[in-house]
Amino acid sequence: MSDLIKTVGQHIKSFRNKRNLTQEGLAEAADLHPTYIAKLEAGTQGCSLKALQSIASALEVHPQALLGPIKSTDSYKLNNRALKKLLESGTPSEKELLFIVAESILKKRK
Repeated sequence: MSDLIKTVGQHIKSFRNKRNLTQEGLAEAADLHPTYIAKLEAGTQGCSLKALQSIASALEVHPQALLGPIKSTDSYKLNNRALKKLLESGTPSEKELLFIVAESILKKRK
């Protein structure tokens, strides 16, 4: 799985532990199956935007928080062709997560 999917899983687990929730408790609060939460945290399963929003709401965090902090050293200078290639090569789960990031950035600018 991609690094982003693993990162999201790690952040879900971290926020869940900070709130003293079990995987079952988070699953119930987010209206998802506990096995799904376990797979997300293990980084073996990607998630939809709807699931990410449900989990973020249950954890009382912004969905962007589940993606992790953005460091200046992680920024990339992409032109349109490179961005298009990146999107075309991603899995459906990776594309969904990229959409969340892009949408968050654009909303922040407004």
